[in-house]
Amino acid sequence: MYSNRLSRVNSASNQVTTWEIPGSAGLYTTAIDGMGKIWVTDFNASWVYRLDPLTSQVCRYALPGGGLANYIDVNGQDIWLGDSSNARLVRLDALSGVYTWWELPGGSVPFDVELDVIGQLWWTDRDFIGVLDPVSNSYATFPLPPEQYPQVLSPRYGMVWYSYQGRYEVLNPAVAGGSVDIADRFSQSFSPDSSQVEPASGGQVIPEKKTISWQSQGFKIVFNQDGWLSYESPPDGSPFGMVAGEDNLWLIDQSRAKLAQLPYFHI
Repeated sequence: MYSNRLSRVNSASNQVTTWEIPGSAGLYTTAIDGMGKIWVTDFNASWVYRLDPLTSQVCRYALPGGGLANYIDVNGQDIWLGDSSNARLVRLDALSGVYTWWELPGGSVPFDVELDVIGQLWWTDRDFIGVLDPVSNSYATFPLPPEQYPQVLSPRYGMVWYSYQGRYEVLNPAVAGGSVDIADRFSQSFSPDSSQVEPASGGQVIPEKKTISWQSQGFKIVFNQDGWLSYESPPDGSPFGMVAGEDNLWLIDQSRAKLAQLPYFHI
């Protein structure tokens, strides 16, 4: 169930502060921009919200063409989204209020988005992984092996890690090779709606400190061909979230409630 509340926990006092976002009933994913403002997508509506936790001001931005966004990434004041209903990649300049979007091939359903270190935007789609160069407007698509449907991704060190249906996958773009094309690019200015919300105290949380007991377990390689590498998770595993750190890939196994660490030298 989705809600219209954003909450913050003060790590020093353990105090919880909650803001109710007007007009939303489907807050989904969040990101923090370079000014400390919180950006949130709406699972059920064509809006992106920005909360200033210092002033409690909420700004509401309508996505062009009645779009819908799932995941969000932020680079300074540039807000990046995948519009799954219009087959677009969208960038919002938070300072100027200008939307820029790139049209994808028909049938595209961009889900997760993440920038790499050189400013290219990677995204997961229905049956491929794509990357956009927003300067040249060129993009490349990498069709996945049969019956793969990528979920969350994380690019690092020239590789792209992603999760899907009980497996962790690795794409080496330099080996796999992709189909390259030029995306049509459009822009539109937009003025957001603004409102003030009253923050509410949510009481305090009581942190529970435990020592993690790490267990070593191998990941079976089930596919390794043409720049694609597939690791099968343990039985009943359900990989989803991941982030590529400096030395390790960190993985969330949501069905088994486990955190996994995969050193890069194993890949």
